[in-house]
Amino acid sequence: PVVAFWQIDNEMGNEQSDLDFSHNALVAWHTWLHNKWTNITALNEAWGTVFWSATFDSFVQVPLPTFTRPGGKLQGEEEWRSNMSPGLLLDYRRFRADSLADFAAMQVRVLRAAGTRACITTNINGGYWGRALDNNAINSHMDFPAYDNYPVWGGSLAPDPPAKVAMMLDTVRGWTAQRDRSAGFMIAEQLIGAQGHDIIGYTPRPGQIVAWSTQTLLHGATSLAFFRYRAATKGQEMFCYGILDHTTERGRGRKWKEAKRVYELARTYQDIWLGPVKSRVALVYSIDSIFSWNAQPQSTAFDFMAEALRMYYPFWRHGAAVDIIAGQRIENSSVPELLDQYSILLLPAPIIVSDALMALLEGFVKAGGSLWTGFRADLKDENNAVRRSASRLAVLAGVDIEEIESLNMPLNVSLEGGSGKSWGTVWRDGLRIVPRSNTEAIWNYTDRFFGNLGLAAVTRRKLEAGEVLYIGTGINQEDLLPLAKQALQEKQVAMAG
Repeated sequence: PVVAFWQIDNEMGNEQSDLDFSHNALVAWHTWLHNKWTNITALNEAWGTVFWSATFDSFVQVPLPTFTRPGGKLQGEEEWRSNMSPGLLLDYRRFRADSLADFAAMQVRVLRAAGTRACITTNINGGYWGRALDNNAINSHMDFPAYDNYPVWGGSLAPDPPAKVAMMLDTVRGWTAQRDRSAGFMIAEQLIGAQGHDIIGYTPRPGQIVAWSTQTLLHGATSLAFFRYRAATKGQEMFCYGILDHTTERGRGRKWKEAKRVYELARTYQDIWLGPVKSRVALVYSIDSIFSWNAQPQSTAFDFMAEALRMYYPFWRHGAAVDIIAGQRIENSSVPELLDQYSILLLPAPIIVSDALMALLEGFVKAGGSLWTGFRADLKDENNAVRRSASRLAVLAGVDIEEIESLNMPLNVSLEGGSGKSWGTVWRDGLRIVPRSNTEAIWNYTDRFFGNLGLAAVTRRKLEAGEVLYIGTGINQEDLLPLAKQALQEKQVAMAG
């Protein structure tokens, strides 16, 4: 027998294992801070610790950000909230992300030192954007990524929408961006039955397993294993049902037939799903931005996954392939290199934008690219401090952000334009078009506050050979379909719908 694959660890960061407030973590935290800042004065300056009289005299005085009473309930995939310094909270999440990536790398080194030649990977599960980890860093040590695909889980009333499942798979494919993408990724665990530890969720309906499984292959997976073969009779996962239930005979049952059907389809159409995924559209996210939002969601309705899906959905709905990549993967590219790969870039809620990425985006637009940016764009610097200068993305979009408002649940505001009437949720930037900037309002606010001020919600600026769309509120994603179709047609991007 030959070992072909090694899986190190299991679902790193899951169930709050990304967080550590132990004494060992405190010691490591102080070392990490010293290595980053060198002297405590630099840290105090960057974090603004003079506020609330929280200035430190040495690194050993800096505490771990233990839980404090937040302004709202935990939301989305969020696991923990602290009301300590925003600079400290960003650096703590960076520290934890580095710790997990180093832990993964250590396990790989142990296997390689022992002479292991097999492919090495680790399985990542959903909810990754709510955790203090960076799967790009973790997977930089792996031969390819692996993912656990669970569109339903314990307590689920219904499956995740198809667009969300697709977006999560495209994100996994993006973790391979620094190496040969033909390697694809592995589905280490594909749900096939009802699941749950203590509370059991939605049971997949006939045909759903085939649909979810083949969807993974079409989004870049090159191998797939079901979880699980047979349901266990002991342990915490005895209610995680498999191809065979506790008493089902081998070769019998609906799920056995569906699993066979998946592999039959895979063999029949392997030329399609083993081919490269060619995307001219990319959704670009920042790990620092996500960490910043996790520290301060600013609205009880905010969830980064939902904001990413808001931009992803209209392009997915039109059948365009979309890459999902971290900004650090492209920020060292040249403008011609970026344009050679992508025609349209999507930036959901980009609250922190690095200087390198900002320069690249400006060149991308002027050279002919279509850039879509979400609200709160470029609000903060790399230390999680609010900028004193105007948002560079707003300037590029030809707008001033004149008013802002958090649309906490269940608030919404009325919009008009585009295809008629719509509404905005989560947040709203009130956009004032800069005169003679060649910018037009696509959707306007119509309420007695922003509407009476004549502020826009969604704008588009034609700039040299390209364009910038500023989406200043959580607009209904269906109302972005016409704009997405127009961008795809203008940039001659292939689409199926």
